[in-house]
Amino acid sequence: MENKASDAFSVSNDGESVVITAKGIAKHASIPEGSVNAAFLLFNLLMNCDNLCQNDKNILRNAAEAISDYYGKGLGINHEDPDFGKTTAVNGMIRTEGSKLHVSFDIRYGSTLSSEDLEATTDKAVASYGFRIVEKDNRQGFTIDKSSPVPAMLENVFEEVTGERLKSVLMSGGTYARKLNNAFSIGTFYITSDRKDKILKMPDGHGGAHLCDEMIDIDGFFEGTRILLHYILACDELLAD
Repeated sequence: MENKASDAFSVSNDGESVVITAKGIAKHASIPEGSVNAAFLLFNLLMNCDNLCQNDKNILRNAAEAISDYYGKGLGINHEDPDFGKTTAVNGMIRTEGSKLHVSFDIRYGSTLSSEDLEATTDKAVASYGFRIVEKDNRQGFTIDKSSPVPAMLENVFEEVTGERLKSVLMSGGTYARKLNNAFSIGTFYITSDRKDKILKMPDGHGGAHLCDEMIDIDGFFEGTRILLHYILACDELLAD
């Protein structure tokens, strides 16, 4: 994992302690491509520090290996599903509590990787690094029945309203739709192509999902709401039939 930023680190000294800050690039856990893990950068810096004891260096080296790849290679789960795509294993937070280092992961995987195999593999990998799992929450994903008439209906409505034909996709984002027996996840906004700037731009590292200054396009949001209204009317007609 390579950091392309020239100002990846900053150091300050107040006379009693030295504070080292690492700067990465944040991305949504479901689409981590292009992200840079600041903790990974910091671990690699500190594990080569002469002032650290060998035990601390070993802890940092093992933690760096575990979080080194957002496709789960460090946890032994480098898996790809034909529909879902690549499994992602993103390190979200790291903290120290007393003398312990706590590392969290957000793992998203397709149906061809069983939850039992996933847990067994990650348990083994974590133990090999000298860590132990203290909390685990494994929620089964869901997919829409391919024989359902609803996805095609939504695609048709979208084309009628926007004049653009788009195909439904299998997404890896978490959604409340999993809580309902017959629910369909849809987008929250639509950008029309007749604007001067089709997509609003912000500086790198800003504006996107879970980034600094996270934003949503207001015009696109209201247009998406209009499309949603047509979806609801079409679903009502489908249920009536």
